Amino acid sequence: MIITICKESLECFKHSWPCNGIPADVDGIVVCFDQNGDLVDYEAYDSTDTPIDLAENDNVDGLALSALFDNAKNHHSTITDPQLVDTIRTY
Repeated sequence: MIITICKESLECFKHSWPCNGIPADVDGIVVCFDQNGDLVDYEAYDSTDTPIDLAENDNVDGLALSALFDNAKNHHSTITDPQLVDTIRTY
């Protein structure tokens, strides 16, 4: 399952977890989970879709990322488009 965390959800989360350490220039995060719901990979990006490596940033709180990803997994919206091979999931 692939979920895109949009800017609005990210900002809402950052407000509820103030010491998250997620840089202000992160515009969204794409998260991939396997069929068991385990995290496979994630990629953050800025407003120009340039990747941002959160793993290289010592200020990012790993527990905050884990909570954000769990929120996305548990509360995402699903959009089904017959033109797509898979469904689009957003949070």
